[in-house]
Amino acid sequence: MKTLVLIFLTISMPAVANEYRVKNAYISKQLTLKQAQFDLNTVNHSGNLCQLEGSIQQGRWHDGEGCEVRFQFTGNRVHISIPDAATDACRQYCGLNADFVGEYHALPTACQQQAVAQMEQQFKTAYQQKRYPQAAQIKQRYLNQCQDFLHIVDEMRTRNDLAISYKNTGNLAACRRVLQPIAHHIQPTSHPFEPSMLYKEAYQREVKHARFNQRVCQ
Repeated sequence: MKTLVLIFLTISMPAVANEYRVKNAYISKQLTLKQAQFDLNTVNHSGNLCQLEGSIQQGRWHDGEGCEVRFQFTGNRVHISIPDAATDACRQYCGLNADFVGEYHALPTACQQQAVAQMEQQFKTAYQQKRYPQAAQIKQRYLNQCQDFLHIVDEMRTRNDLAISYKNTGNLAACRRVLQPIAHHIQPTSHPFEPSMLYKEAYQREVKHARFNQRVCQ
């Protein structure tokens, strides 16, 4: 896999958000835009990566060596595609079976990096000061707004924070309810989920926390 940066003259671009993601809890596909400049980073189920950056001209980027990437802007979405003839040439920017094709959705403001950092600090402060109803409110609002864009580890971490906050308010029913969507990760099944090595440790840590939260919320 190689990364290539090509700089072209900036052209007129539609007004767009600057952070986009594909809605999928088990892979990561992120697009960042700054005027005509783009940065694409993806990670597939197996932990293999794609990385590509450059400048968009007339809805396209190409490396002069056969790889061409097309960007179609529609509302708050960007559809990224590769012509069939460019498939082999574009593989050099990706690991095994990884790709950057897909429908990317603009991240809500609350889900963007700076806002998430602020939310986490607000939650931490409220929780440490034992203002548990406020802590739960902060995480519940974040989950409601950003759930579609969260990787499975981030979703589990958010639900664990929310569950223990609800538990500390005495609302055990809410604690159990917020853990229910990840119940198949908490309890072993006949076909257990196998995380990639990139996030296996973090995933196992959240499973452990979720099992503890499930017990104390009974």
